[in-house]
Amino acid sequence: MAGRQLASKWLKTEALLSDSRVAGYIPRTKGYNAAALSAMLKAYGNVVIKPIVGGGGHGVIKVFRDHRGYGFTYNHSTRVYGDFGSMKRALDRVKLKTAAI
Repeated sequence: MAGRQLASKWLKTEALLSDSRVAGYIPRTKGYNAAALSAMLKAYGNVVIKPIVGGGGHGVIKVFRDHRGYGFTYNHSTRVYGDFGSMKRALDRVKLKTAAI
């Protein structure tokens, strides 16, 4: 892995998972879609959506499920919705690029 530059977060994840020294520390990653997001929220309560290409935290969205319902934080603003469908529709409007969760 030394010296390799990888732009895609998928390629970075694959490279890290191929190294047994660090593979156990890599969070579960899935492509962004409604079913994957719902399953990850049920399993973990919080997920982070990241653009496939990018860096420096640009485009990162924290999505959560708690006692208030479903919500997300994007650009220092948190929005909360009563149900998954409402949250997902709003999230799709702010998500700029294909992403991984």
